[in-house]
Amino acid sequence: MKIWIDADAAPREVKELVFKSGARLQLQVILVANQTIWVPPNKLFSAVTVSEGANEADKYMVEKAEAGDLAITADIPLAA
Repeated sequence: MKIWIDADAAPREVKELVFKSGARLQLQVILVANQTIWVPPNKLFSAVTVSEGANEADKYMVEKAEAGDLAITADIPLAA
């Protein structure tokens, strides 16, 4: 199981909570955004920068996520 975060608009507090939980549970956490996003130094955490444009982060997450993964987003079409 991986945790995907649509990081363009995710509040800092949400990301911090997911990092703590991911480290405790040993889950991979991937932030996806159209800008460079900082992640704590941990082999389980990574960030992917996608090209500028509407829904590029959403498209990336849909293409890469697998059954059983968790996606955190405020984007209703992506959540659907």
